[in-house]
Amino acid sequence: MKHYPLKEIKPDTLEKIAQGVLNTYYLDDLQEIDLNNALKNEIEDLWALTEGNDPQSLSEVRKRRKLSDSVTDQALMPQVFEQDDGQLFVAHVCRNEADETLIEIFSNLTLDLTILKEITPAICRAFSWCQAKYIAVWTRPDSKAEKQLLALPGTLPCDSFVAAEQNQLILNTETNICLRPFNLEQDWPWYQQEYNKFLAEQPKMKAIVPISEKEDIEEAIENNLCACAILGNKPLGMIMGETSSELSYNGLLFSDIFIAGQYRGLGYASPIQRLFIKEKLNEFDLFLGFINRDNMPSMKNALKQGRRLLRQEICIPRTHLI
Repeated sequence: MKHYPLKEIKPDTLEKIAQGVLNTYYLDDLQEIDLNNALKNEIEDLWALTEGNDPQSLSEVRKRRKLSDSVTDQALMPQVFEQDDGQLFVAHVCRNEADETLIEIFSNLTLDLTILKEITPAICRAFSWCQAKYIAVWTRPDSKAEKQLLALPGTLPCDSFVAAEQNQLILNTETNICLRPFNLEQDWPWYQQEYNKFLAEQPKMKAIVPISEKEDIEEAIENNLCACAILGNKPLGMIMGETSSELSYNGLLFSDIFIAGQYRGLGYASPIQRLFIKEKLNEFDLFLGFINRDNMPSMKNALKQGRRLLRQEICIPRTHLI
């Protein structure tokens, strides 16, 4: 199986892989989707993986991983793998929130256990410098491939892509909560203290829902996409988003929904999200998020607002596949 850097891929080859990526979504319920534009968006997302090919980025990888000069720059780049029978794969090295190394693979095929066992050894040899712990793939929810891979011991169901168009949302709510713009000077100390308290109580959540960076909150404030939830005159939570072009929609991606400790478990997350969506309803066409499947409270909250599971990331221990 030959391989070469993604930056050298031919447009028609890239399109075939992008179509395979698009096939990993469950799209049947999306009434407003433009499949041609969605495909173009997947092509752009795949091509964006080449952005780390510049000398400075490659130098930072070398420094972080303490690599010798015998590892070429080319070996650090995302790679295209081509088989004689037309099977195509793109693979690149990345890290998760727990700072574990993954090799993420995309293909023009449905990546099931048989195909992964066939191609993973060659891909791991090409990236032998990284010693990946997991192989990451995306699957259609409830598909045969998803069930097969999730059955493997130690496999992690990671990010769930959960989204809804405007007409699918559930927005009726009666609540005493109100939203106001998040004030960095006033609200950041409260948010930081409450979030760190939450992570101290549930340390396993640090790699699942890490605290938002101050710079990210500042950017969301500038875009009018960060709010503090108030009950009476006291803050009880925050909600933050960012613009998204997933599937070519003008999308609002929820990046943080947090409830302070004394208010957690009392049903406030749903009205906070609904109030925020109502404020932004006419600005966006798709309301979405990537939620770790182990974060059940956030998953249940998203589904309550009418969002649906459209795609699932799965991280498989490399040892199952080589």
